[in-house]
Amino acid sequence: MSEARRKSGPFMRKAPDRKFVRQVFGMNRTPDYWTPVDTQSVECKLMEVKKYSAHYFDIDARFRRPSLELISAYVVQNPYLWGQYLLRREQMKMQMKNLKAVTERELFYPANVENVERIMRMSFDFHLGSKDEIAFFSDALTANNSLGDTTNVKFMFAAKVLIGCCTERVDGACAAEQTIPSIYTRTDLPIDTHTNETRNIFYKRNRNEMYPDLLLVYRDNDIQDETRSCHFQLKYVQKSLRSGTRYNPNEIKKEEPREIEDEIKDGNDEAGKEVLGVHRLEDITVLDVKTEQDDGNVKRSRPEDRGLRRQLTKMLKISSKPDNSGAEA
Repeated sequence: MSEARRKSGPFMRKAPDRKFVRQVFGMNRTPDYWTPVDTQSVECKLMEVKKYSAHYFDIDARFRRPSLELISAYVVQNPYLWGQYLLRREQMKMQMKNLKAVTERELFYPANVENVERIMRMSFDFHLGSKDEIAFFSDALTANNSLGDTTNVKFMFAAKVLIGCCTERVDGACAAEQTIPSIYTRTDLPIDTHTNETRNIFYKRNRNEMYPDLLLVYRDNDIQDETRSCHFQLKYVQKSLRSGTRYNPNEIKKEEPREIEDEIKDGNDEAGKEVLGVHRLEDITVLDVKTEQDDGNVKRSRPEDRGLRRQLTKMLKISSKPDNSGAEA
């Protein structure tokens, strides 16, 4: 038997997928809003968040600012980056288990159009080993203003960021003048996060400590020009759209029930014969008013006929009795 025929036999099962990345999907390790991903053919999947769902309203509540309008949101499903993020999170918790200092924050990162797909594939350190720190913002409006882009439509990532040893950095000071120690004395590990004086900007270096969770497509209402489209194309990332509602169901005006009496007054007899609900004229039998009146007349005439018969019978009985007056005389 040839090798090709043996592989295509009816009892030949497909070899199981033993890739290590499959472990990411086990034991509920992925967020509950993820959808299945074919890791054999897809590196990264971009799944649209269903408009006006509970998840969409939660994202909009965190993002909403007076001048920012959310157009659509997408979940970034990259199992390779997510696996690296999970391993780093477990490692940080093990290294700082005595301090219990590891926290996970949801921060914003403004992105240029040309870097959107690269971030989804390679995380925020898409320059591969850049020495520059990556800035994340706790407020969407601050993140939008930091980019300096004056054209709509815009893109922003909502990222999951791990924060362990965090110290304040001096704005405007050069690297030689920084007095922040590079090693945390209580753990003998490098400091992983820097922040500013107001604690609304966080600077990171290790790309495994950050994950691009959501891609937000939005509009800045303070900018009049809109040259970009919200329908963007991707080359390597699979983009999937949700089916369903594209409008806010709370803004729909409910149709008032049709008043049949008004239509009958207008001379629409067909509406008078329609029954409220799912039934219509072809589903039920409708009697005209004239027929009902004729039937009532027939029923009311029958008692009159029976009364005449009783009177005739009584008269016959009286006439048939013998006359005894002449005999007595």
